Amino acid sequence: MALTGQRSSVVRAGLLAILTTAAVLRLTRAAFLFVTVVGNSMEPTLDPGDRVFALRRRVARPLRVGDIVVLKAEGRNLIKRLAATGGMPVPADPDQVVPAGSLWLLGDGEQSFDSRHFGAVADDEVIGLVVKRLWSDPGVGVPGAL
Repeated sequence: MALTGQRSSVVRAGLLAILTTAAVLRLTRAAFLFVTVVGNSMEPTLDPGDRVFALRRRVARPLRVGDIVVLKAEGRNLIKRLAATGGMPVPADPDQVVPAGSLWLLGDGEQSFDSRHFGAVADDEVIGLVVKRLWSDPGVGVPGAL
């Protein structure tokens, strides 16, 4: 009889561990992003292969000019710097204004594929705020990619 009670306790503990792990993974995915930098558009700040930690927008503080953000474009995560928000002048063209509800995003590199090419992006296209560079894996990033 004692063996059955022990087995029952082990099964309950195992199920609790599985449910706890599933809940933690779900919460982690809901709040955080881990993104690999691909390409050199953010050099010298971030290098190809760098892994960054980002907070999803729903848990991050409000965005500010100068922040590094993650946006989803064509099924890929792009990393850019927030250069201007709605109502502000477009950098390098003060006669043009960023539309309300939009953001002007630039890479740190001169040859970056960014708002200079695709224009302002809707605020809700930004999915995360980069808060920390975790580590670098130079074999992962592909120079010349976005």
